[in-house]
Amino acid sequence: MARHRSYRHDLRCPHCGSNWMPKDGHSHGNQTYRCGDCKYRYTPDGNRHYYPEKTIQQALDCYKEGMSVSAIARAMEINYVTVYGWIKKSPRGDDCNGDGARAAQPVRCGHSPFCEGDSGNRR
Repeated sequence: MARHRSYRHDLRCPHCGSNWMPKDGHSHGNQTYRCGDCKYRYTPDGNRHYYPEKTIQQALDCYKEGMSVSAIARAMEINYVTVYGWIKKSPRGDDCNGDGARAAQPVRCGHSPFCEGDSGNRR
């Protein structure tokens, strides 16, 4: 016997707008739902973490001045995949200088206390 569709009048899929929302378990104590149409999984009360625009801009400035993605991530204590995503989403992607190339040498940019060049402090 097929399972009946659970239509929710109080919830809509944030991705496609459907109201066919079967429950799909829990995540960190919150009920999750999976859209029956587009299969998007989400938590209606989910509080997403967003970094302040100032932090993102500091990371982009450090990258523009020649600091590596991994060095920025270590200095700012942010996951390197997050930093890489910010760079890719920036208006010019890898080209933060706007002239087709990053800075040739790592430099101390002074934009932020994190930008001290890639000092090579490896463990």
